[in-house]
Amino acid sequence: MSNFDLQAYLSRFPEVCRKKFGRLYNFRALEKDFDQLRAGKRWLVARDVLKLFDPGRTPFVRP
Repeated sequence: MSNFDLQAYLSRFPEVCRKKFGRLYNFRALEKDFDQLRAGKRWLVARDVLKLFDPGRTPFVRP
């Protein structure tokens, strides 16, 4: 079984975003928004999903 080198992937992610999407994304800020979900303090709701597909926050939106 081969190992997936996550650090190598993460270190290239800003460069890939800049080339592919023309900008960088602050995923640490997005992760902070999901702290309560990760800790089990609240449920996932529609506004959380909208945050994931907000074009100003992530590259996951499709035009």
